[in-house]
Amino acid sequence: MPSNLRFQVDDTIAAVSSGVGPAVRAVVRVSGPGTWPILRTLLPPNAPPQPQHRGVYETHLVGVASLPPIPVLLLVFLHPRSYTGQDLVEMHMPGSPPLVQAVLAGLLARGARLALPGEFTLRAFLAGKMDLTRAEALLAVLYADRADTLREALEQFAGNLGTPLVRVKERLLDLLAEIEASLDFPEEDLLFSVREVLLAQCRQAREELGQILQRIEGRGVLRETFRVVLTGRPNAGKSSLFNALIGEPAAIVSPVPGTTRDYLTATRQYNGALIELIDTAGMEPVEAASDAAFSPLAVAAISAQAQTFRQQQVARASLVLYCVPADEPVHPEDVAMLEQLTPERTLLVWTKCDLATFDEAAQKLPARWAQFSSLCTSAVTGQGLAELRQRLAACARCQTATDPLAVSLGRCQHHVRCAAEALERAEWLLERQESPELLAIEVRTALDELGAVLGEVYTEDLLDRIFSRFCIGK
Repeated sequence: MPSNLRFQVDDTIAAVSSGVGPAVRAVVRVSGPGTWPILRTLLPPNAPPQPQHRGVYETHLVGVASLPPIPVLLLVFLHPRSYTGQDLVEMHMPGSPPLVQAVLAGLLARGARLALPGEFTLRAFLAGKMDLTRAEALLAVLYADRADTLREALEQFAGNLGTPLVRVKERLLDLLAEIEASLDFPEEDLLFSVREVLLAQCRQAREELGQILQRIEGRGVLRETFRVVLTGRPNAGKSSLFNALIGEPAAIVSPVPGTTRDYLTATRQYNGALIELIDTAGMEPVEAASDAAFSPLAVAAISAQAQTFRQQQVARASLVLYCVPADEPVHPEDVAMLEQLTPERTLLVWTKCDLATFDEAAQKLPARWAQFSSLCTSAVTGQGLAELRQRLAACARCQTATDPLAVSLGRCQHHVRCAAEALERAEWLLERQESPELLAIEVRTALDELGAVLGEVYTEDLLDRIFSRFCIGK
């Protein structure tokens, strides 16, 4: 199906909006001018021809693939007060996949078109329900796999990027109005009389863009840094591996379990990828110290805080290196911890492989661990370290390429910087009392760049590239 169908907003689209698979409830979404006429053909004869108010309606679907009546809740939103700005209905029904597909097929057979990925949100954007920064943030919310990623996406969706840009845009529109007034009445030389005021307005707008650019760049640096957290039981070789990876003895290494209490960080570049390595305390609290200077209660409090730090770092990790010593039997604590980690963001690292062969380590691997990628390493001999660095770099590059918020920030950064440069040229023209025509060109350029960030100036290719990454039904 050609992607230009995505921009046909005068037809009616339908799609399953809930997740794939069996569930208590599923959601089918319909939007467009024909929403109610199409849906009406699946409702009982006594259903109203057209709801007059938005609301929730409890009813049944009839005539769906020879099935008995299907109980549904209809969440009705009327134009223009809906997500898409069109008549929109969400059909909540039992989450049986065959039943849901039968309902969707019934809608398509009656004139609806299967929605393309992201088409509901695209219609919201085209209807002015959200600017492009919020649409990109919504995509990032859907893809978020870490708490900090979700928080950043939600902040952008709440308008912490779009709202300041709108304020600058309004300031520039006022500035352009003053300049164009001087073009309309050249004999009065209005520009000369307000030149200092215009210069101050231009400078203030450029400074505000500079502050926005700093925030974007700061967030971009954080997102470009791939956070790798080393965790595992005490004395599993985490600190030795950490020191080997960074090339210096930053972490204290001791045969005494529980030596690491706080977490340590170091940033390195591997094959051009920026990697932040974090060494954490062992996940098992140590026994109270025998030193009489420390009470068992104090040691327990320190241990508890170390565990809290470890859990926080694991939750924020781009990738977890779970360290298991190859020369020891697999511990129940390892099994329990790996149950809490996902294979997609976990690498199982066998440490101390100079004390055991890879085959010996592999024989200890429980069957359920087969879903985790694994690697044998030795901080003593250097075995596996080069391959580990290569894997970390590859994972970091993959994350940057697929991170919707990183892509959004890169796009915004480019246009905001171009807008700031245009205003810098405008300041130069004002200071030298150059032609107001040239001045107006630079201010319009800045406005066009801000319009590109907010989605007021766009191409179909850009929108297609953004919205095609959404799931169908979103």
